[in-house]
Order: sequence, then structure tokens, then C-alpha cells
Amino acid sequence: MTVDTQVLLQGNKFQEIRTQEIQPQEIAFFDTTVKDYQSLIAGLRSGIEVVILDPEKDGVKQITTVLANRSNIARIHVISHGSPGCLYLGNTELSLSSLNLYAEYLKSWFRDKLSNSQLLLYGCNVAAGDGGEEFITKLSHITGAEIAASETLTGNLVLGGNWNLEFTTADFEVPLIFHSKAIVAYQAVLAIDVTSPTDRGWNAITPSGANAYDFAQDQQTGSTESDLTGDAGNPMFYLQFDGEGDAGLTNGTIAFRLRVGEDGNPSGFSRNLFIGIDVTGDGAVDLYVGVNNQGSTDSLAIWDPGTGANNSPSTTTIVSPPLLTYAQTADNYNFSPVDSTIDPGITNTDLNGDSANDYFLSFSIPFSDIVTQLATLGITGVDETTAVSFVVGTATQDNSYNQDIGGIDGGINLDTTWTDLGAISNPIRFDGSTPNNPPVGVADTSTTQQETPVVIDVAANDTDSEGTVDLTTVAIDNGPGNGTTAINPITGEITYIPKAGFTGTDTFTYTVEDDAGDASTPITVTVNVTPSDTPAVTIPVTENITDVANITIEDPDGDTLTYSIGGGDDAGSFTINPETGLLSFKTAPDFEDPTDTDGDNVYEVEVIATDPDGNTILQAANIEVTDVDESEPTALKVTITEDADDDGVISLDELDGDIKAVVELPSNAKVGDTLVVTDQGGIELFNEPITQEHIDNGVAVTTTAPEDGSPVNITATLNGDTANDVATVETPTPVGIITVQENITDVANVTAEDPDGDTLTYSIGGGDDADSFTINPETGLLSFKTAPDFEDPTDTDGDNVYEVEVVATDPDGNTILQAANIEVTDVDESEPTALKVTITEDADDDGVISPDELNGEVDAIVELPSNAVVGDTLVVTDQGGTELFNGPITQQHIDNGIPVTTTVPEDGSPVNITATLNGDTANDVATVETPTPAATITVPENRIPVANVTATDPEGDPLTYSIGGGDDADSFTVDPETGLLSFKTAPDFENPSDTDGDNIYEVEVVGTDPDGNTISQPANIEVTDVDDTVIASLLITSPETTDDTTPEITGTAEPGITVILEVDASDDGTPEATYETIADDEGNWSVDLETATPTDGTTPVLNGGDKPQISVTTVDDDGNVSDPVTQKLTINPLVPDTPIAPDLAPSDDSGVDDADNITSETTPTFTAPAE
Repeated sequence: MTVDTQVLLQGNKFQEIRTQEIQPQEIAFFDTTVKDYQSLIAGLRSGIEVVILDPEKDGVKQITTVLANRSNIARIHVISHGSPGCLYLGNTELSLSSLNLYAEYLKSWFRDKLSNSQLLLYGCNVAAGDGGEEFITKLSHITGAEIAASETLTGNLVLGGNWNLEFTTADFEVPLIFHSKAIVAYQAVLAIDVTSPTDRGWNAITPSGANAYDFAQDQQTGSTESDLTGDAGNPMFYLQFDGEGDAGLTNGTIAFRLRVGEDGNPSGFSRNLFIGIDVTGDGAVDLYVGVNNQGSTDSLAIWDPGTGANNSPSTTTIVSPPLLTYAQTADNYNFSPVDSTIDPGITNTDLNGDSANDYFLSFSIPFSDIVTQLATLGITGVDETTAVSFVVGTATQDNSYNQDIGGIDGGINLDTTWTDLGAISNPIRFDGSTPNNPPVGVADTSTTQQETPVVIDVAANDTDSEGTVDLTTVAIDNGPGNGTTAINPITGEITYIPKAGFTGTDTFTYTVEDDAGDASTPITVTVNVTPSDTPAVTIPVTENITDVANITIEDPDGDTLTYSIGGGDDAGSFTINPETGLLSFKTAPDFEDPTDTDGDNVYEVEVIATDPDGNTILQAANIEVTDVDESEPTALKVTITEDADDDGVISLDELDGDIKAVVELPSNAKVGDTLVVTDQGGIELFNEPITQEHIDNGVAVTTTAPEDGSPVNITATLNGDTANDVATVETPTPVGIITVQENITDVANVTAEDPDGDTLTYSIGGGDDADSFTINPETGLLSFKTAPDFEDPTDTDGDNVYEVEVVATDPDGNTILQAANIEVTDVDESEPTALKVTITEDADDDGVISPDELNGEVDAIVELPSNAVVGDTLVVTDQGGTELFNGPITQQHIDNGIPVTTTVPEDGSPVNITATLNGDTANDVATVETPTPAATITVPENRIPVANVTATDPEGDPLTYSIGGGDDADSFTVDPETGLLSFKTAPDFENPSDTDGDNIYEVEVVGTDPDGNTISQPANIEVTDVDDTVIASLLITSPETTDDTTPEITGTAEPGITVILEVDASDDGTPEATYETIADDEGNWSVDLETATPTDGTTPVLNGGDKPQISVTTVDDDGNVSDPVTQKLTINPLVPDTPIAPDLAPSDDSGVDDADNITSETTPTFTAPAE
């Protein structure tokens, strides 16, 4: 039975979601790079277990780990991105090129294979084309499962997808695992997005300008060879950072990938490549890294930028030789053609149009070396989050970078920088993430009339590419020359108020920050102030005040004006000073009780200015009354929260360690005010400016209870105001501790004194173990009801400490309570133990110290008898009479014994350690087994057979051989009859797989006789290096034993190379025959000794029991000859069939006829045919 469950794989742990007890038969793996994979999980039909792959880990290994904990898997679904012949799982790709690498993992997926086990692959195009079909076929062979996979887009129908798995390796019905509603609702397809290389770990680096790294045929190389090439849809430059789980960056690597054009099919990259790194952000290179392939040895390198400006094509000063160089290996360097199979979705492999395939040049170097070299050059604090820019280029020399860029002469004016040319990248962090960019402001323009304020929403058109613009951070950078500004702190709107009488253009600048705190560059606001046609102005005032503002108007003739109220809906609420123009309310306005006509707290009035000639101008004004907080400010307050019931006493039930308090700030407190909090001893618990968090939630402080029992007093001071809280800490009655031995009932007399001298009566008042006691009411004698047993405690928590409370009562009924803990101690009730010596090196105590048990010297322990007394003298000696201990014993010795050490006797005699104490003697004896020395066997790499490991049985019985152990036992097999030790896989000197990686493989071979007696022989198999420069894959793969006297010898070698085979039939060092053949396209070769014609010598005649020596070498086109690979071939002796009985007849027959078998010869000759 199966039920739904979902598992999130995190590292090597499984976090179960909706966990149920299940035995799943069907499981679905989801790759999180699949868009909206959550909706697909939600739409999954019942009965399928769900596992979500960690995107930061190897997906194939994750699946293997999950399946190792499952059984009876009938069907596996994999929902991931795909491309022809490739699945994208976690941070890895499963493709034709990686199938062999993952073969052992894949084989285990259906380890307890059910009939018709199925693997269903939903990635787009996985089975498309010849490559896809080959991939699915081989995957089916490795897993043993029937496979169904998609040949087309998988997903949304409108986007060209479907949910059919068109290709199958067998005829079976492919189930639909999603509900139809989920399929219809899904709005994506499962194809990999090749425009986003970060999906696979590579981060595309974009240029800052239009030239986009255009180096086509305008650099030092003078041709398209090794040209950097790319376009908007096909980046030329990628970055990849791998911290390898090391926060210290000591193991991290930084990898670069560049696309280059090439003429034809080059054998490799034959130029120099420089990548300039600008760490300081000034447009100049601070360090160079790259590839140096024009010297005597190809290498990777880090270069010092020298003393030049390094900010343009003509100011580079690369210092040669490099600061650091690295040999190019398969792990840090690759030069491969751009391939749509390897890079899914790439259709144009010839961007520069030279009719030759472009190439990807990839390399990596240790990131810590970049950090170290930058620090040497004075640039410190660099890590993977540092934002940098890059300049790249190829060259024909190792100390120059002066190529042309975008068709511009490399010797251009020094002022024309890479930044000017657009050839330096946009900033990116080393780890591939994009650094935060500050907001981008757009200049604003506004128009207002003379002496009329205008509100400008300046930030409305400002943007931030990563987040949002924080409107509360709008700030004036440079104020206006002919007016003033005011900023709304919430909306960021700026009110511009022109200076009286000013008309014309005024400007000011402001800045704004994003939600990351980065500020924009100053943004210009232009205000056009036009002559007034006296529109209404809005004047904000706060409630409860009468004066509004001076309404001033300039007369063109300079005459003095007289001001008066001219009208407006609320004219009756105002007065005006006729000389100054001061407009005032007759009665201070109340925001909560507006008296304007429409009750919206906007009072409308018109002011008339009149000159001496009677000319007038009218100015309408809207007086906007705003609210004021009229509530009384709350007071500063201190509360000791430990005193939960606020009764001024911190009881024992309330006290929990330190004493806590909270200071509540008054409502008129402001951010930045300094708060000081002290305790009763004058110790400052807080002294710093307050924040909005403090105003909102208070300030928590902690102090300790006074040791002298005085009250706790916490005092707070803010802006001259003081508040405090006081509480007394209740002192507990100390618990009395009484110690008694086990097996007795009486404990102690518990007594108390009455202040009046009255006689007290005693009783049991409580305690966890009150039922275990009685007490004499007159004397206070406390007793156990039953004598306690230390070995079998009956107290509540079983720790032999019995808790009881005794109450003393006077004649008036006054009581006092005394808590007591009665601690019961152990009494030794056993017979005294004897003196004992134990040789601890003999772990299994069989009297023999084996090599596995022996660890340097021989250790022993002397256990003292239970009647030993501190000060007794102990003497311990070894077999040679050497004293290992001689002195008085201590309590530590009695409790834990006395360890002693001696050396292994050189003459092989037994170890004998003897101890003497108070006339008693004890000893222990053990024989030290001499280990069999390990044999050292040397074999060349690439060879499977090692040697025949043989042993002789004293009775002459045949032995059976097996692998018995050794650090590298799993690397070997042994023939049980012949003892031939062989590697399971031919060792590679360059890639050792032994435990400590030193090419010495440790193994033990065990020989067992028919009675089960064994002998072990350790061996160190030392693998030596073989020259792999000609061919590293030369092997003889045909069996080492055969019944055929004219066998076929087969093997592998480099495809197309000449293979020379020599047969030394007599094994005397001189071959009888030499053969020559050619390895086929897959590297396979063979020589049939029955049909092949020797190029030298004659066909060897081999018989049963012969052991000819076979030697194979290869010769390349330049005549280089590889080291030989040899094989001792064994021709099994012929075992005849049951012989045919001959039809005997005498040859001398003197009978009647030749067939009567009668002869007169006394010594006849018999002839007959036989086998």
C-alpha cells in the first residue's frame, strides 16, 4: 500500500513533510529549477512519494541516496529540465558523456528490481535525435529499467508543449501522473533556459557600452583566429565561483569561460588571454589573470599590472614574468568547440561568420591566490562578495594588452579609456551575484506662478533596479537660489516656495536612497516661476494659533499698499493688518471642531491690496488647518517585572535568576534622547541614546539580587525626569542537610526554640518523601519508618536524598517550618575482593597478545582488594624483575586501580606481571605473537594481475585463498585455487585510489586448509608509473588462461594506433613471433594466433600446459614506442575424453582365415585403431 508523502532533501538528512508509515512503490523527483514546480506537486495524483532535489548538490547522488532507503520501487518519475541526451539534476548534468561516471549510482536505482520496473523522464527533448535515443538506450541498459522519455517540449500546450513521453524502450503504457486541472493550469515548459547560464552555475558578464567586447579582426592577432566573439544573445564572457564549502576561501576557485572564433579545427588555443580585474571601481585594472600559451610551456598565470594607468588599450603595463603560474590540467583548463549538445539551445556556433566552429576557452585558478596577490599590491578586504569589473582580450605576447577595440586604433589618445569605449564590464561580484545599484533619478521640471508654492512629487519617476525607492530618504543636496523648500517626510514630496517677487527659472538638487541604503547621485529639479494671475495659494497652519502669514504683494511703482479682507467663503473668520498684510484668525481654529463653511478645515479668504491710486489686486488664499497632538504626554515609568503581582516583594516563586525590569518611555520622548538606568548599587544598566524601537516597546534591563538582602531599586532618568521601582527579595529558609548511613532508622533530633520559652510540639509538615518518616512529637526525633537501603532507594526521585518538612508548634498555635534533605550513604556490604593483575593489551584475554591487540608497549592494570588501606605498600614487577611500581597506595589507587607498562621481551618470552600487597601475590601472563611482515610487490600501473600468493600446508593439504583484510581490500580479488591476486580495476598511477593516496595498496591474503586452519599474509602492492605520453589506455583484455592452443589475444589502445604483439612461447626472453595490427575507432584490437601471419618469426606452436609470455606495445606516427604491457598466458593441459577401446586383432594370423583370431605365434603383434 502506498500513500502520499513529501521529502525535502537537505544535505544528507531527510526532512519528512506529511510523514506517514509507507512502503512506496512509486516516487517522483522534482528539480527546483523547474518553474512553478510547486503547482505540479500539488497536482500530482495520489500514491506517489515526492522528493525535492537540493539545487546546490549533485542530483544523481541525491536520487541514489534516497533510493538506498526505499525498497520495491516499481516506477521512478524525474521532473526536471532537459535537452537532447541530457537531464539537469541539482547542480549536475546526466548525459552521454557522464553516464560512465555515474554508472555505479544508476545501477543501484532498481537494486531489488521488480518485473517491468519503469523510469519516466519528463525533461524537454531528452530523447530527441540520435543523441537522445542513444542516451536513453544506454541509460536503460545500465539501470535495467524500461524508460519513457520526451522527444518534444514538455509542458503548456500554448507554449508548444505536451505531457506525452513519445519515446519508450519497451512496449508499455505510460501513465499520466498529474491531474488534468494541474496540466491545464501549468504555464511553463521543462526546457532549459540557455539565455540564463546561471541555471548551470555560469554567470554571463555584460559590457558597459555598445562595443560589447567587439574584437573582430582588429587586434594583435590580425585574423579571426583566437578572436573573442559574442553578441546580445550569446555572451562572450562568463564567470563561475565555487567556494567549496569553505568560508575562509582557502579552497575556493574562480573560473572564467570565454568564447573565441577559430580558423578551422585548432588543436588548442595558441595565443595569450588576459582578463583585467578592476577591484577599486576606478576603471583601471588592479590585477591580470589569464592563459599564457605562447611560451615554451602552456600555463595559467596571475600578473602584476605594473605602474601604468591600466585604464585604456594603450596604457597597460603587464609585468612579466607572472606573479604566479599554474600547470594546465584537465581539472583547471579546457578548450572545446561550442556544441549545442553540451550547451543546449545554442544554434549559432559560428558567431563571427568565418565558416569555422567557435570554441569555449575555460580555466580556473585558486581564488585565495587572487585575494593574496591583491593584498600584496595594497588592496585588502577582498572576498567573494566584492564587486568588480573586467576587461578581456587576446594577444600574441605575454606582457602587452594593446590591441584595438571596436575598430579603434590601439594607440589612441590616452584619455580614451575602456570606460569610454564601453569595453569594461558592468560590476558583478566574484560569486556571480549582482551588486546593489543605487537608485536612478530622473530630472524633474515644474511650473508655478509668482509667489505661489508648488508641491513636486520628485521621486515618482525615480527607479531602483533591484528594489524600491525609499521615499522617506528624499533630501535636499543643493537648495534653490530664489526660494525655499520643504520636504514631506512620508511621501518625499518637495514643496518649492518662490522668493517674493521672483519670476524666472530656479533649480535645486536632491538625493534619494533605495531600500538597501544606497543613495542616488544628485538629481536636478527645475522650477519655472511665471508672473502671477493671483490664483489661490494654500497656506498650512497648525490649530490653536491665530496668526496665519504675511500676505505681501509688490507694487510695480514701488508704492505702499494697503491690505484688506476682500471676500471668500470664510472671510468672517479673519482679520488683516492693513499695513503689514499679517492675516490672522479672529479666534484660534480648532481642528477637532472646524468652523469653515464646508467643515474640511480649509478656510477660504481673499485679500485685496490697494495702491494710493486706488488700483487693486486680489489674492485668494486657502488656509489649511492641521492637527496637533493635544493629549498629555505619558510619564517615564519603571516596572520590576520579576515582581509579578506588584506587591513590592519578589517571592521565591517569582524569582527566576536575575531580576528583570522594563523602562517605559514618555510620549514626548524623541529618538536620540539619552536614557540612564541604574540599580540600587549605582551600577549603570543602560546609558545610551534611545531609538524608535525603545520608544515603541520600552527598554529592558537586568540586575542581580543584593547579597545583603537590601531592596532592589531601579531608577531611570530622561531629560531631567526621574522614575523608579523598588521591591524586596524574599529570603528562603535554608534547607538542612542530614547525612545518615543506610540500614538504620533514626535520623536526628530536629529542635527549635520558642521565643517565650514554651514547649514545642513536632510534626511532619510535608515534603516529597514525608510518608517515609515519623517524628517524636515531644523530642523531635525524626526517624525512617523503614530503614533505607542505598541499593534500593524509595525516595521520590530515587537519588537517596529524602525530602521532608518538620513543623514546630507552640501552645498558641504559632508554627515554624524547617525543610530537611536526608542523604542516605552507602555501606560496603560485600566480601573483600582479591588482588588482581590484568594485562589489558590482551584484549580478548586468550593469553596471546596478537598484532591487532599490540599497540607499542604492553599495558596492564592492578586492581586492589576491597580491604586495601591507604598507605599500604604495593610492589609490581615484570618478567625480568624490573619494578613497575613500588610505593604506598592512595584512595585514587583503591578506587581506580594502578596502571603499569612494560616492554615486549626481545627474546620472545611471555610477558609476566606480578603484584604483591600485604603478603598477597597475583599475576597475569601473556605471549606476544610475532606479526607476519608485509610483503612488498611492485607492479606497473594499468595492469590488473599482481602476483600468485602461495603458502604451504604442513600436512600437504591444498589451501583455499581469500581476501582477509587490509586498508585497500576492496580493490582486489584473489583466485581461491591458484592464489593469483588481481586488481578489480587496473590502477592508475596518476589517480591513485588506495586509502592514503600514495600508490601503495595494502591487502591481506588468507590461506585456509580443509580443517579451517588459516594463515594470513599482508602485502603492500606498490604501483609504479608508466609513460602515458604515447598511450595511456593500452591493455590486454583477453583471459589469462585458456584451453585454446591457438587463442585470440584482444585488448584496448588509442584508436588508430599501431599495436605490436610478441609471443615468447618458451618464456626464455626471445619471442618466436611478432604480429602487427591497428586499434579500431573505438580503441579495440585483436590478434588471432590461428589465422594471423607474423610480421617477424614463425607461428608459435602451443600445447596444453605451456605458459607463453605475451608482450604488447604501441607505436605512434612519430615512432614513439610505449612501455610494454605483458601477460603470462596459461594453456590449460588437455584432458582427454573417455578413450575408445581398440578393436584388437593379431597381425600374425595363421588360422583358417584372417578373421578367426587363431595364431600359432608365441609372441604375436597386435594392431588396432585407437583414439
